[in-house]
Amino acid sequence: MIKNFLLLIFLLPVVAFADSTDVSIWKKPKIFLQLERFNTLVDGKGANLGGIRGGLEFGKKYRIGLGYYNLNSDIIEYIHLTPEEAADAPADSVKGKLYMGCVPICLEYIFYNKGKWQFSIPFHIGFGNTYFEYFNKYNETKRVKDHSILLADIIIAGQYKIVKWVGIGAGIGYSKIVVVNPSVERNLSSPMYSIGLKIFLGEIYRSVFPHGLCGKKDYSQ
Repeated sequence: MIKNFLLLIFLLPVVAFADSTDVSIWKKPKIFLQLERFNTLVDGKGANLGGIRGGLEFGKKYRIGLGYYNLNSDIIEYIHLTPEEAADAPADSVKGKLYMGCVPICLEYIFYNKGKWQFSIPFHIGFGNTYFEYFNKYNETKRVKDHSILLADIIIAGQYKIVKWVGIGAGIGYSKIVVVNPSVERNLSSPMYSIGLKIFLGEIYRSVFPHGLCGKKDYSQ
């Protein structure tokens, strides 16, 4: 039941894009650029997922772009090294810190945009990797157990624009690791949420470069 519900939620933004007959999708797009930061839990331990995403916005209703996110946490695990990996390690089992980075394809459906309020459903499919880092006996950082991952997440997000460049935003969603790193024992699939100040980098760009970087008219106006 839960899996079917999550699958339905993941498909909502795709259906919104595919089923749209709104002619605004064909209007000249404007650039969007946003900083993102989410709080999440990894097996009950707090962690932060932060990054940036940007791309094109069509008709104040759809956004398509790319991003980069990384996991910032204090997750430490004992890593069992192979004989080759342990050659310059202090032992054949070491404490390693978990890292994750990914580049997501971003789709977003803006279902309410009126006045200073905006509500949307961002959906991401991310390709990246997870790995551990430890210090060898020479106090050098070593990376081990590097493995590709695939993740998908969906968020219900809202924001209130205080001024042109700054607002307050909040969101809640769920991230699912579809292809996992077999060396990572912890379950990285988890709910996530955010609340706080938002800086609208796209608005700053359009204010600083009203005619674009090349001096041509910016279609975002």
